[in-house]
Amino acid sequence: MLAFGSSARVVALGILLSVTTPAAAQDGGAVARWNATPKATARLATHWTRPPADFRRAWDAALAADIARLDSAASSIGDAEVVRRERERLRFRHAMGRGAYPYFSWREGAAPRVRLDLSAVDAALALPLADSSLWSMPEHRDLVGAVVHEVARAAIEREDTLRRGDIRWLRAEYAAAEQLRDSALIQRTRDALVLAHLDDNGSAGTEGLLDRWRATMPSLEALARADSLVDLDRARGTGHRVVQYREVDGVALSLHILRGEDPAPGPSPAVLWFHGGSWTTGTWWHAPVISGALRGAGVTVIGVEFRTGSRFDAGPVEQLDDAIKAFEWVRANAGSLGVDSARIGVAGFSSGGTLALMLATRGTADVSRPVVAGTRRTFPAAAIVMGACPDPRAPGEDGYFRRAVSKSGPPQGYSPIALVARGQPPVLAIHGTDDEFCPFSATQAFVTRAAGFGTDAVLARVAGAVHFFPFFDRSGQAEARRALGEALVRWGWRR
Repeated sequence: MLAFGSSARVVALGILLSVTTPAAAQDGGAVARWNATPKATARLATHWTRPPADFRRAWDAALAADIARLDSAASSIGDAEVVRRERERLRFRHAMGRGAYPYFSWREGAAPRVRLDLSAVDAALALPLADSSLWSMPEHRDLVGAVVHEVARAAIEREDTLRRGDIRWLRAEYAAAEQLRDSALIQRTRDALVLAHLDDNGSAGTEGLLDRWRATMPSLEALARADSLVDLDRARGTGHRVVQYREVDGVALSLHILRGEDPAPGPSPAVLWFHGGSWTTGTWWHAPVISGALRGAGVTVIGVEFRTGSRFDAGPVEQLDDAIKAFEWVRANAGSLGVDSARIGVAGFSSGGTLALMLATRGTADVSRPVVAGTRRTFPAAAIVMGACPDPRAPGEDGYFRRAVSKSGPPQGYSPIALVARGQPPVLAIHGTDDEFCPFSATQAFVTRAAGFGTDAVLARVAGAVHFFPFFDRSGQAEARRALGEALVRWGWRR
């Protein structure tokens, strides 16, 4: 589901453009022909910096032009039902872009905050969302998700209870689904919300809401899927030591201590693991390749639960604060954990990798203040990152990071590449050359810059690999393990 409107969420532009670009024709060659001339895939991107009134005029004119083009092709299509569906598809796309505008105007423009456009929500709700014959359209699904999210965002701003505790966005969106009015669509939407949250974030904090959801009599298939996801998440949390390192707003945040296999005698090296999820989703055990390879080398892996956008409406600064608190807790309790306080590193994938690089370049400096010369701080012993964005404030990157951290200080004060200096820990950066979210070139530039300051910085190049290669690419996984093994030997963490 698209996450428009939250100051703690990131929406990939590619996902947005997938619904503003003509859908693949599913209703015959005539539709394919009328849809063959591409619309401007970056149409919204050309409009979102406009003032609201200008945007609305341009966006409405674009819809009118698209409908006129469809009408001119109607006779060649020859099927009134197909034409009707295509017209609704266009209207859904238009409503989606209109609803997305406030978020992108904030993210990429000068708007001080995301402001709910009630007229956009009302216009979307006036469309035939309850028509089940249209539910197979991805445009329908995405529009419903965006409407629910916008209504939920307004509720979070308005209601104190939604700004406290766990699973804040799931609670808000679950309630907001009531605005869809049609009982079948409400149930379908709530089923999707629950299953997506469990799949992306685990089951922490969901017990009460799941009880209410089960009482609504969802389908047996949805119930079975939810139960399997809950069972999987709970199973991951057993069989090892779990400790609380801090409490935030009444919610305990824990560390999962996973001992290495066949460790050498004495205290072992340890690595704190930060999961990915675009600063928004994820849970501590989402750990491709690196965690297993570390444990196989006798290293203790510490899975960190930290605040995310979905659960806490939290962004990079809050997550960095959690990362620092977790690192400091492990250092202070190294003896009882059986780890070597001089060999405590950090690691992560995607946004978790960026978080690890932030800790490796900012150290334990106060997250609410700029890092300046003489700032007292401690660094981890090493950093291992996969698919990280070392320059998340760059103009070509998602503007969310820049806007999210600017409330605490200039974005360059949180961008790892801008903070590289002498005396920082060794870094192993594993990166796919075809990464579509965090450019390989940015990681290459970071490693070159760090090495120029005398840091032991190594780039493991995974040829042809995309961002999510650690989850499915066997050759890429093997390359990651090889590079990690060499780094551990170089650092003296493995004989």
